[in-house]
Amino acid sequence: MVLKDTLTEITYDAEIAGLWFEIRDTIEGIVVHIDGFNDKLLQLLEILVKTLRTCKVEQTQFDVYSREVKKKLDNARHSEPYGHVQTNTSFLNQGIMWRFMDKLAAFDLVTIDRLQLFIDSLFEQTRVQMLVTGNFEEREAVAAASMVQSLLGSRALPEYARRVPRALLHEPGVYVHHALMPEKGNVNSCVDYSVYTGMTSDHRGRVVLDLLSLIMQEPFFDQLRTKEQLGYITYSTERKYNGGHMTLRLLVQSEASPIYVRMRIDHFLREFRSRLDEMTLEKFDGYVSSLRVAREEKIKNLFEESGRMWRHVSSGYYEFDRIATDLEILRTVSQRELL
Repeated sequence: MVLKDTLTEITYDAEIAGLWFEIRDTIEGIVVHIDGFNDKLLQLLEILVKTLRTCKVEQTQFDVYSREVKKKLDNARHSEPYGHVQTNTSFLNQGIMWRFMDKLAAFDLVTIDRLQLFIDSLFEQTRVQMLVTGNFEEREAVAAASMVQSLLGSRALPEYARRVPRALLHEPGVYVHHALMPEKGNVNSCVDYSVYTGMTSDHRGRVVLDLLSLIMQEPFFDQLRTKEQLGYITYSTERKYNGGHMTLRLLVQSEASPIYVRMRIDHFLREFRSRLDEMTLEKFDGYVSSLRVAREEKIKNLFEESGRMWRHVSSGYYEFDRIATDLEILRTVSQRELL
């Protein structure tokens, strides 16, 4: 937030010039994203990297934004139950993650001197990953990466010091985590029900899970939301933890007891298995066709293409041919594999 304030004038000038940028923090580090007309893009990148490297925190900035951050963290406790349960589910499955209460516990330790010391030492050792797309030649992209490294003036970050987001591996079994809502006046509760289906490295299992999730979405909503009216927030989806498990997720926020909601989800899954067993080949082929159409959807612009490529880079798997691989597998998936 301090950095965004420092860059206010640059933000305005960039917008006038048809440029856009975003700087955000992640578990791994700092992400700088810029786009716009390519003739001024690298010049903007140079300004941003220089500002990152030399950022100084003013007392007024620190006072204003520390209050704002504290307020944001305090307000997080008032989130809806489905927000809390999703955070807790991620925390239980990811190797590195900090919840709002973890940040609040350490908040009073942050002083302007410690913040400035952190900024000054942040770039002593770095590892730079860079994706350049659009109207650039290879030599220009390589030159841009060299410019960033030169401006940072950092030593290489050792491999052991890298923080790569990875999932926790759980032994087979049933795991139940109960947590009270931070806001006691909320009458709703939420159940996030995860069925672990395999590892993300299993390409065929990944496609089968995507197909199963597609088939389940409508009947799950219809049964638990429309017919049983358990809660307005009701959905099923899939989730793939980087370097770990894949799960089929069923979420219901309801005023009913979480134990009762879980019983209804259990019942739905038993009935759904029968539905799969009785499904006609024609209907199965229709779902396969729908998933294929979704996978074959053309990228609309460079922004979407860059986002897709960056997800493959940041995951650490560099699986740029993932869609082609999934489509090839989808052609051979049988109805029996869903059972």
